[in-house]
Amino acid sequence: MGAVQSSAKAKADIKTQMEAYEQQWESRPFVSSQTEVFRRIVPTKAVDFTDTFKTEHLDQFFTHPKKLRTGEGFNCNHLFRFSREEIRIPVYSTSKYMVTQPLGEPGRDLGDNNGDKVSHLMVITQSTSGPITFNEMLPSTDVEVEDLGERLEVLNKAYEELAKNSPVSACGEKVKECADKHGISHDTGIREFLGHVIHTLTEEERTGQPGYVLKNEANDDIAVNHAAVQALITRTFTQRDKKVGTFIQGPDNNSQILSHIHGFLLPKSGALPKEISENYIPADVIFEIKKEKAANPPMKNMDMGPPLARQTSVMAR
Repeated sequence: MGAVQSSAKAKADIKTQMEAYEQQWESRPFVSSQTEVFRRIVPTKAVDFTDTFKTEHLDQFFTHPKKLRTGEGFNCNHLFRFSREEIRIPVYSTSKYMVTQPLGEPGRDLGDNNGDKVSHLMVITQSTSGPITFNEMLPSTDVEVEDLGERLEVLNKAYEELAKNSPVSACGEKVKECADKHGISHDTGIREFLGHVIHTLTEEERTGQPGYVLKNEANDDIAVNHAAVQALITRTFTQRDKKVGTFIQGPDNNSQILSHIHGFLLPKSGALPKEISENYIPADVIFEIKKEKAANPPMKNMDMGPPLARQTSVMAR
């Protein structure tokens, strides 16, 4: 009973936060969808984004003083630019979405001595048209809600393919393109493909921005050890006592302004890791709240004229 109450309270708290963000979003001078604003203002080059960021009032939402950078170069639009280029560690793709292992330090927030860090995946929009969002805590149109549901399905599909060790040929065009570049057969299992691609990361890629560090259960970085990486991948994605958890970080705790949903393999029972619990928001709960709102839209205030006038009109018939 306590767990149910705790879950209900968490959902209520998330809904309250979303309602506050909605009020902020609609208080901007020009009310429009996330997609309209994103497609109109976010550049594909690493230019200074500061003035646009402020003019469009995004500084009201993306507020983390240390994480978020808007200046020229590596900035808050890096992930969006990355989505338009060659994806370095693809895992699964469709015509609209890409599931990738993130660069940086995947799985870091699972905590020390966690051996499932390689399970950290991320789904992003790669289509050049259609819905695209900044962050799922901000208000969504019906089309954007549907798009969120599709992204969650694609992310879960990637975990299914890894569990089955499906061939590269079943994992999408971007994965096949990457395999071709590295001379990997399309018959290769996706787990072996992932291990090989991690092994091909160069010294510059591993040590530059954002870099790449992959730690095992002993907190050792094993990214350059192909055999150790492959063993970790095989063990991680063949566990039967784990479930997929999907999360986002709110706009106040984010360095990137392209929506990206994180996935982790987590124990089927027990508490979430501390960093996940404190810094992430369950994406499935957000989706549930958005669907409920779409199914029961709030009543709008409508000017129906003076009550007495309406009364007279009815009686005159």
